[in-house]
Amino acid sequence: IFLRGTPGTSVTITINSGGTSALPPEVSFSANPQTITLGEFSTLDWTTTHAKSVSIEPGIGSVEPNGSIQVSPDQTTTYTITVDGQGGTTTESVTVSVNIPPPTVSINADPETVPLGEPSTLTWSSTHADTCEIDQGVGSVTVNGSVSVSPSETTTFTITATGPEGTASADVT
Repeated sequence: IFLRGTPGTSVTITINSGGTSALPPEVSFSANPQTITLGEFSTLDWTTTHAKSVSIEPGIGSVEPNGSIQVSPDQTTTYTITVDGQGGTTTESVTVSVNIPPPTVSINADPETVPLGEPSTLTWSSTHADTCEIDQGVGSVTVNGSVSVSPSETTTFTITATGPEGTASADVT
């Protein structure tokens, strides 16, 4: 800066850092990878400029102006970053798609052979299922568990697991 004036005279220079001349915040936001299988992780990365505060939703909240975080959503989720600065607010979104595998189910009986009227315990486990049902009058059951049965004859029990991506069945005699 070059100033002219009388020696010994003071000069005040004011720098406008607000109002309409403030720069709007900028953001770069990405997810890597953008598609995961249920249970895997994706990394959200962001960089900002001219930011006073930065937050990511859903479920993350306030974050540093530049950074990264691992997420493992249980369904396809769109994350939105909001950057506030003196020049306004900027948002950007990325979507992490979640592939949900089809359900699996297994069942066993302990013991498999019983004297007439004696109990046997059916034990089952499933993955990626929302509901399970066992035939032969047992009915709706939890997605993992056990139940005691006392069949009056040799009986095959079939469990059907249902999830967002279909059904699976298994049986035990």
